[in-house]
Amino acid sequence: MFQAGELIVYANTGVCRVEAVGVPDGLPSSDGVTLYYKLVPLYGVGTIQIPVNTRVFMRPVLTRQQAEQLVESIPQIKEDDCAIENPRLAAEHFRSRLDTHRCEDLVCLIKTVHQRSQAQQKRGRKPSRAEQQLLRRAKELLHGELAVALELPVGEVAEYIRRKLEAS
Repeated sequence: MFQAGELIVYANTGVCRVEAVGVPDGLPSSDGVTLYYKLVPLYGVGTIQIPVNTRVFMRPVLTRQQAEQLVESIPQIKEDDCAIENPRLAAEHFRSRLDTHRCEDLVCLIKTVHQRSQAQQKRGRKPSRAEQQLLRRAKELLHGELAVALELPVGEVAEYIRRKLEAS
């Protein structure tokens, strides 16, 4: 169970701070003792009340060491060899990468969609809107978590990655 003050990754919302753990006022509870997390997204608005025993994905954010290792491993993370030409089916395939909530899969998704977009542009076509939306979301999730782990403003994460990759 997470504790108040911890930073976690919550489903596809991204990084959230656990504000409180307890029985919230005004929320219906069949037993009166079901504990809830009160989550506040770091890069969003509002709050989320979710039962502690939910099946919705939650995990601790990466540590600084894990984040640094991830950045160093980016060149070794291969693109998805997805050969699906139908943009809707390809987007569904790529959405499954988001649903793993693994940073390595986000990197793979980013690299793959970027590569596919460049190939589309070379053929004189526009990149798929659905794939571009997935690309933006994958970057938001990845950069949000790396920003927290590396103690950087989220807007500086892309430059941090670029510098680290150029130095290696």
